[in-house]
Amino acid sequence: MKDYVREYFDRHAEAWVEAAYAGDVRFPVGSERERLAIEAVAPAMHEGARLVDLGCGAGQLCRHAARLGWS
Repeated sequence: MKDYVREYFDRHAEAWVEAAYAGDVRFPVGSERERLAIEAVAPAMHEGARLVDLGCGAGQLCRHAARLGWS
């Protein structure tokens, strides 16, 4: 199954990135994407909670969360 998943994403990644970030942007990027992600997980971030970013970008979300004092 792993080979199928890898092949699928390899075939479609370029078109997805082009549609997502080129020309008329349809997906939030930069600080807007960080804001939306933080707002989505904030209700689960009780005292002692930890946020895990599993390789979904360049680490901006983790840096933003750390500035908020999150682990």
